[in-house]
Amino acid sequence: MVDKDQIQQTLKQYFAYHGDVHIDDQGIVSTTGDAQFTGGQKQLPVHFGEVGGTFKATMRKLTTLVGSPHTVGHQFICWGNQITSLEHGPTKVGAEVYAHDCQLTNLIHAPECTALFVQNNPLKSLEGMPANLKVFGFTFDPHLPMLKSLQAKKISLYAKEGLDNQQALTCYKILNKYAGRGQAGIIHAA
Repeated sequence: MVDKDQIQQTLKQYFAYHGDVHIDDQGIVSTTGDAQFTGGQKQLPVHFGEVGGTFKATMRKLTTLVGSPHTVGHQFICWGNQITSLEHGPTKVGAEVYAHDCQLTNLIHAPECTALFVQNNPLKSLEGMPANLKVFGFTFDPHLPMLKSLQAKKISLYAKEGLDNQQALTCYKILNKYAGRGQAGIIHAA
């Protein structure tokens, strides 16, 4: 049996939240509004189920997304952490996901969402990139296989400091010319 009073205390201590809160018999927390992690632990101290608004955990020293909600109604924001994977994060986000300035090397376990921003990550591949993105933002790296990004309707390509910005700009123009055109766009861009 879970101690709902203890979970409620932990929630009050480490989170700012709005809306109605429900704790189920397994100790899973859901809220109709927003939830923001304000602690400094490497893992969320409670487990969320559904967050109706925005879930935010930025610059909090997280090394894992264990405890993250499985469903977020609006935005999921986890930038500036030490996470190396999107595993244990949401599977569905109603709008944008901001996971930039982390340590991601691929996009495996990325949630279904409308926009995904993962710039300033040491990406080695775009494997796991969600289908049907309206916007995909990532940092230009000449060694990154970028053609998969063309699944998105629009590309936001960020320049990496110390690299030739002209090369990034040229790539940005090519990617956006063929973005959202499916396999035919990938073939033409190649």
